[in-house]
Amino acid sequence: MANITNFNPVVASAIQNQTLDLKFLPAMNGKLAYSPFTYSYKLDANLGESKTFTRNSRLPVDTTPSAPDDGTANLDNNMTANKAGVEQFTIQLLQWNRMDKVNLMQQEALIASDFNRSLGNLGYLAAQLKDRLVRKAYMDAYMGGNTAVIAGGTTSTTAAHVDDIRGFLNVLNTSGQLVAVNGSNTLLVDEINSSGAIVQTLTVTGASPDGSNTSGLFVNDNSLGGISGQLTFNTATSAPTVGNALVARNAPKVFRAGARNHYSNLTGGDIATVDDLDSIVTYLRNQGNPGFKDGYIYAIGGPDAFRHWRRDPQFQLAYQGRYDAPEVKSGRITEYGGVRFIETTEVPINTLASGSRVNRVLFTADPETCMEADWQGFNNYIAGTSSPTVYCEKMSSNCALFIPEPIDAMREQQKMAFKLVTGFSCGSDLKANDQNQIPTAAIGVMFRKAAIYEFVA
Repeated sequence: MANITNFNPVVASAIQNQTLDLKFLPAMNGKLAYSPFTYSYKLDANLGESKTFTRNSRLPVDTTPSAPDDGTANLDNNMTANKAGVEQFTIQLLQWNRMDKVNLMQQEALIASDFNRSLGNLGYLAAQLKDRLVRKAYMDAYMGGNTAVIAGGTTSTTAAHVDDIRGFLNVLNTSGQLVAVNGSNTLLVDEINSSGAIVQTLTVTGASPDGSNTSGLFVNDNSLGGISGQLTFNTATSAPTVGNALVARNAPKVFRAGARNHYSNLTGGDIATVDDLDSIVTYLRNQGNPGFKDGYIYAIGGPDAFRHWRRDPQFQLAYQGRYDAPEVKSGRITEYGGVRFIETTEVPINTLASGSRVNRVLFTADPETCMEADWQGFNNYIAGTSSPTVYCEKMSSNCALFIPEPIDAMREQQKMAFKLVTGFSCGSDLKANDQNQIPTAAIGVMFRKAAIYEFVA
C-alpha cells in the first residue's frame, strides 16, 4: 500500500480498513441491469483509438457427395476448403472521469459519515454511467435501420428527412468489412405505410446528420441517442411520405405492440402482451441463439412492462392455482417461457407528441451480443499513478478509484474520483443468416442476437 501518512486521519483509516471496497464496490455492482450482459475483449489500443476486430461466421453446408473414385487426384484428395465468411466490428477506447469531495473542516464523525456517503454515491454513479453506455451500445445497434420520414429538411424523389440515421451509415461489403454506405456500397430500404404495406423500395446511397438534431430519440430522449438527418437515394417512384417508416433490408427486427411500423405510430392502447413476448422469443431462437450459459434469454425492462404482462390473461392462466410461485407471491415476474427478467429503472423512454411514453424492453439471447473493451494498459497506468500523494485502487476491470492528498491552500478539500476506461460495440451477425446454415433464420439481418420491444406504458 502506498504511503498515506499525509492524508487526513479519518480518510487514511478508511483506506487502510478497506472502507473503499465496502462502500464503493457494493454501490457500483448492486445497481446493474445492462452492463452484466457484455463480453470482454482485450484491447491494447491507446485512449481515443479504435480497434477493428474480425470474427468468422459459420461454415457453409454442402450436401453434395464426393465423387466415387479413390480420391487421389490431387494432394487435397479432391476436396475444396470450406472457408468461413468474416465480418468486422469496431470498438473505440474512451475514458470517463467523475469527481466528488468532502470538507475536512467538519468534526471527525461528520467527516467519516460524509466520506462514506460520498464514496457510495460515486460508486452508484460509476454503475449508472457504465450501464447507460452499455444500454446505448445496444440501442445504437438494435434500433438502427428503423426510422421514419419527418417534416423539415428535404424530402423528394432523391432524398428524405428522417428521424434517425443510425443503421443507414455503414454496411458490410462482400468481404465482411464495415464500409460507409455510398454509390458503390448501397443499402436497400423499404418505405412502409401505417397499414404495414411496402410502398416502394429505395436504393440508399448515403446518410448525413442534421446540423441541429431534432430526432424524437434525442430531444428529451433519456440517452437513446437518435440522430436526425438526410438519406439520399437513387431516383424513387415518388417522394417518401411524412410519417411512413423507412426500414433497411438488413435492419434488426424491432417488435412493437399493435404491430406498428414505427415507434411514433404507437397509441395508448398498444400495451405489452404475452403474445408479443412469445413472438420475440421464437424469433431469437429461430436465429440460432443458444441463450446464455443457463439456456435462458434475458429481458431487461421496467415495472410498466411487467405490470402489463402480469395482467395478461395468458400469463394469469399459466400461473392459475400456483399461489406459491414467486411471480404470484412477490408480484414480480422472474421467469416465463424460457426468459429471465431483469427489472430496472434505467428504461429507454421517449415521449410522443401525444404525451404517450414509449417504453422499451431489451431481449438479449447470446453472451457475445455486446462487446466490452478491456484495456490492457490499465494496470500499468494505475501502478504509475499511485504515489504518496495519490491513492489509487482498481475497483473493476475498467474502473479505478483515485483519492489524492488535499492540496488546496487550507487543506480542506478531500477529493475522490473514478476513471472508467472502456468502450462498447455490438458485433454483427450477417454472415450467420444464410438459410443453408440456419434454415429458420431471417434473411439478410445484420444484428440478430438481441431484439428491442416497444410499447406504450
